[in-house]
Amino acid sequence: APVAVAGGLRWAVVDVGRVHTCGVTPDGEAYCWGGNDRGQLGTGETERRATPTRVGGTTRFASLAGGVLHTCALTGRGAAYCWGANDAGQLGDGSSRPRTGPVRVAGGRSFSALGTGSAHTCALADGAVYCWGGNRFGQLGDGSNTARSTPVRVEGSGFRRLAVGWDHACALDGRGRALCWGAGARGQLGDGGESDRNAPVAAELDRRLVAL
Repeated sequence: APVAVAGGLRWAVVDVGRVHTCGVTPDGEAYCWGGNDRGQLGTGETERRATPTRVGGTTRFASLAGGVLHTCALTGRGAAYCWGANDAGQLGDGSSRPRTGPVRVAGGRSFSALGTGSAHTCALADGAVYCWGGNRFGQLGDGSNTARSTPVRVEGSGFRRLAVGWDHACALDGRGRALCWGAGARGQLGDGGESDRNAPVAAELDRRLVAL
């Protein structure tokens, strides 16, 4: 049954990773708790925490997203910061070194939304989606299967919403179409097949369901 998170803090945003949780207070302070073996709590060390612990640095955030072993957050002006595991470049800082505190994502772009997967991250900026990190299944959507440690643009434009899964991602365009890319072995891309896609494909409506 639900139990109150310790500390008596009030939260504006909360999100979860595999074994950690993070939240942002109304005044923009980020706190994390749980597993921390790769620095995903952002506290400057790798000790696990059973209660909320302040993320290091002085940057204030407006939103965040918890990946499997990493965390990323946006400031009020859309600057992206990440911390934690970085073996596939999922922190976007141009390196493969794990970070125990926030580092700025390379490129200096201002993003309006952000999501994290197992070892990749994607963010939305002015109708374009940018992704970085692992790309074994094409989850960066740039037409390749090459891992990237800095943001690369997903093929296409006019995107307005973004959602990131374990090894795939989807976005809505201005016409309301859902386009997905990445791992597709379980049909999660919605294009009628079970193949991986390294560029966005439109989800196909199963007309049989409409008939029912």
